Amino acid sequence: DYSEMSLAYRPSHADATYDMKYGVRSIQGGGRSSARETIGRVASGAVAKKILKQFAGTESLLLSFNFH
Repeated sequence: DYSEMSLAYRPSHADATYDMKYGVRSIQGGGRSSARETIGRVASGAVAKKILKQFAGTESLLLSFNFH
């Protein structure tokens, strides 16, 4: 039962920021910003980064800008 989640955002979750950014409020949890959803992407990215460095000699660099 997630009825109480509709009253307040969960602490230490991305609910509030996701709602503010995308206008989507999912009270049942999960979804794109869920840690369960994200961990596979982060882990596979870390493995791919090591493989690329070892076999191709490449390193990655991320620059992120947000202009309003």
